[in-house]
Amino acid sequence: VSAGTPQDPGTTPNPDPQPDNPTDSAAYILDWGAAIPGSDTFDYTGAVNSAKWSIEGTGGIVGGNECIVGRTNGRRCKANVTLSGTYARITGEADGDTSALVSTVTRVTGRWEVRARFTTPSSGGVKYTPVIELYPASGVTADDGHYTFVQAAIGDDKVNAFIRYPESELNQQVYTSSTFDPTQFHNYAIEWTNQHING
Repeated sequence: VSAGTPQDPGTTPNPDPQPDNPTDSAAYILDWGAAIPGSDTFDYTGAVNSAKWSIEGTGGIVGGNECIVGRTNGRRCKANVTLSGTYARITGEADGDTSALVSTVTRVTGRWEVRARFTTPSSGGVKYTPVIELYPASGVTADDGHYTFVQAAIGDDKVNAFIRYPESELNQQVYTSSTFDPTQFHNYAIEWTNQHING
């Protein structure tokens, strides 16, 4: 997750699939400048940087193992977020248990970019719809808007994006989708200024 010039991905062999060279990132191509302090390349192992991230489920007691009740299926569990040394992985299990990374950096406008892929295990189970979004700190999307710049239904060959207007009684939104292979690493970016939102 970054907003600035790319970082060297390194050359250490790793058995897991690697993100491609980030020179195809929006931050690099559009010369967004240096990454902000809240950016993270996840080039470390162990716990996520708590100054930048919180993990859904942390401190929860539902079923033990630091979990909380999920929104629809399963639980949100801290253990379902792991770091490989080159990327962060959020695992969705067949019973619906999963988690989420939530940025601790609160901003109203800015630029965000995430490099991600969405894969499905052979075991089946719950069909996930992972999202990458800008969510209001208030939690009230009807008043403050909600910008989902990535929504990928596991198993589909397209990725959707929604811009839901704030203070809209009709829940007005702009929607678009692109067809490609989301199981491969791609860069997803959004720019929010006082004049526009581009993604």
